[in-house]
Amino acid sequence: SRGGHLEPFTQVLALVRVSRAGTYLEGVETKEYFSALKSRPNVLVHAQAMVHLIVSVLGEEDAHPRVYDALEEALLTLPNISEAKQDILEGSVLLLTLREAGLMPSWQRCGQCRTERPTDAVVLDAAGGGFRCLSCHTSLAGTEFSLAPDGLKVLRYISQHPEQALRLSVHQSVAHQMLSSLRWYVGVVLRQTNLSRV
Repeated sequence: SRGGHLEPFTQVLALVRVSRAGTYLEGVETKEYFSALKSRPNVLVHAQAMVHLIVSVLGEEDAHPRVYDALEEALLTLPNISEAKQDILEGSVLLLTLREAGLMPSWQRCGQCRTERPTDAVVLDAAGGGFRCLSCHTSLAGTEFSLAPDGLKVLRYISQHPEQALRLSVHQSVAHQMLSSLRWYVGVVLRQTNLSRV
């Protein structure tokens, strides 16, 4: 039976045959089952968020080896690190995926007042492709996911250095706030992307 090999979050080597009659799976062998990941539901949530973004914005026919390698490493690493590091690792893979899809935001300046170093909270602004200071943000949308300046610094760092994300030492509350804001941003981007494809 091939069903066990094709469970979600299972890495396989597959032999696929394409013919005039269709595409067929001729053979499959499990390479990595990620059993530690699957045994921890709270960790599995991170994996689901990463995979959801990847399959939503990257073309099925296109190769993205950097994202593939980052996801594989993340799935192996997530069960063995602290909650703060899990949040940072997910954030780095989400940002890497946005970059590969050509949807990478700019975290350099407020989209309204252009400040580079906000002293108060900011709101991630998917429509503007970056952030706005809370005082510059003219609607209520996203304000519940506002981000303190320390969280913005984390976003900036892991955007530029995803391979070094786990070197950061960040308090759990900062990491959680950063990831909540980024997940909200990603959700808006996905809705905008899906609307543009209709």
